[in-house]
Amino acid sequence: MLAPQILRPAAAIAMFAVFGLALWVIHYETRTMSFEDIRAAIGNVGMIDVAAGCGLTALSFLMLIGFDALALRSSGIRVPFSRIAFAAFCAQAISHTAGFAALTGTSVRLRVYGNAGVPPAAVAKLMVFCATAFTLGAVTLGGLAGLFEGTRVAAALNLPETVVHLAGILALAAFLIYATASARGAGIHVRSWRIAVPALPVTIGQTLLAIGDLIAAGAVLWVLLPADLPLSFPAFLGLYVVAIVAGVLAHVPAGLGVFEGIVLLFLPGVPAPEVLGALVVYRFVYNLVPLILAATLIALAEAGRAAGRMAPAIRRAGAGAAQIAPIAFALLAIASGAVLLASAATPAATGRLDLLDGLPLVVVEASHLASGVVGLLLLVIARGLARRVDAAWMAATILSGLGAVLSLLKGWDWEEAILLAVVAGLLILARRAFYRRGSLLRQPMTPAWVGALAMMVGAAAWLAWFSFRHEALFSQGLFTFALEAEAPRSLRATVAVLALGLVLFAARLFAPVRARPGPPPKKIWFRPNGSSRPPPPAPPSSPSPATRASSSRNAATLS
Repeated sequence: MLAPQILRPAAAIAMFAVFGLALWVIHYETRTMSFEDIRAAIGNVGMIDVAAGCGLTALSFLMLIGFDALALRSSGIRVPFSRIAFAAFCAQAISHTAGFAALTGTSVRLRVYGNAGVPPAAVAKLMVFCATAFTLGAVTLGGLAGLFEGTRVAAALNLPETVVHLAGILALAAFLIYATASARGAGIHVRSWRIAVPALPVTIGQTLLAIGDLIAAGAVLWVLLPADLPLSFPAFLGLYVVAIVAGVLAHVPAGLGVFEGIVLLFLPGVPAPEVLGALVVYRFVYNLVPLILAATLIALAEAGRAAGRMAPAIRRAGAGAAQIAPIAFALLAIASGAVLLASAATPAATGRLDLLDGLPLVVVEASHLASGVVGLLLLVIARGLARRVDAAWMAATILSGLGAVLSLLKGWDWEEAILLAVVAGLLILARRAFYRRGSLLRQPMTPAWVGALAMMVGAAAWLAWFSFRHEALFSQGLFTFALEAEAPRSLRATVAVLALGLVLFAARLFAPVRARPGPPPKKIWFRPNGSSRPPPPAPPSSPSPATRASSSRNAATLS
């Protein structure tokens, strides 16, 4: 019983430590640049490159859908392809953003496939199939890159070329051992353990799908980076696989910070602003857009089910949407809150404040401060959304709409306004999925959840410092009010977010704990021989002569 009480805080501390280390790496690599350099690099990414990245993202998700289709077919389970596509796309979009793919992906698939009659054991087998496929693809691609592009990979990793070549050979040898065991159908024996492997055609299909997925996903970042990279695409793929695997093993949501830090370390010859600009666009294309599309599909399926005007094919494909809506919209709330926090911590885009010259200064100042507070509140109530609390749904809908208005009033950030307006609209469509009565202030806060919130708030505080470190931030004073005084404005918003976060955490920490009613105690009868079986009922006995006489006297008295 003590193990979970120790392991959960330890896991949260480890996640926080890994994220802090990754943030330190990013801080070190960006020590000579400014925020405007990164913003300019983001603006330099062409729309054609973004469109190509979107197309490659679609190809990557098509390969991921193939994982589920091949796994179910190899198990002899027949499920309509529309249901497979819906379940696989939503599961991958959610797990790519939330991390912890083994947990989030399984949860989504259990709900969608369960409505199709797929047993939980088959879903668990499917998840093992997907994890094995990813491992096979990563090992194969990494081995090929180490073997054939060892010189360039070694230069990027700052390792001896012999070590990289040897690692590539070992990786390919591991794949060949697995493929040989698959061809023989004998499995892999490790001491007393026997690892079952599928047939060779299934193994080949797994590997090809995983390689296609990793190539397409890596190509998304490749087309967003500068064209004059000092690496070939095969060598870049090997480094991309290492960064992806490190982000997965770090157990940080979406590998945020870990993936970026490793990519920065692996591309020392590329200007850091251009790498970070490409990474920001990559996160938008490969993580945020699929999540919004998944939430849109879920909301439309739920709205159509509520209205009763859904085509049978769409109804079958979207069965289970109500069960996965909470986690999808909780992630959307977290993404929206993170965007608002980052926006409140950074200066407005060039020329945007001039559009607000006609507004009273107090409106701009109050909107900037309030946007940071709204961002923090969206992070906090996301826990209630994940638990289907109706009050959390109402608060998230109102805060998303309010955040859209504040984004326009504080700096004419129309991109954020569109995102938040879309989130509010999708929440309205998915209203029926949030039906539980509950209080926002009494939602359980696990150590991992508190750690994730602390990471986001800490990252926002670091971003505020990074954005204005080259300006006279503290010489202007915290209470300097002017349209051009963006540094004090962001500092006030950051201080307000930190103070409110501490107040909410203290209120939740010292709140009285409500005792949960337990089940009534069971009565256990013990026999003389030690058996815990209840004794058989005693046969009815005839009353004694004294009892019969007493009953006769009572009857005579009553008469």
